[in-house]
Amino acid sequence: MSNFGEHLDQEIEKRSHTGSSPDDTDGLSDKSYKKRKTKRSSIFSFSAFLKGLVVCCLFAGGLAGYAWFKSDVTTKM
Repeated sequence: MSNFGEHLDQEIEKRSHTGSSPDDTDGLSDKSYKKRKTKRSSIFSFSAFLKGLVVCCLFAGGLAGYAWFKSDVTTKM
């Protein structure tokens, strides 16, 4: 257990002294850091949009299917 505590203290000490700015780059070069930072700055996620679109289509299809199967009962009423 003491080895884990020592290791944790060493990691905290290393990470607290790696960068002088609040925006720590984890040792990346300036060019790769800017590239990585701009890649993350997008709010829109295409995969999340597609997943939401599929869920909406399934829901609308389910409602249409339910209405189609219940159409005979509805027209008789």
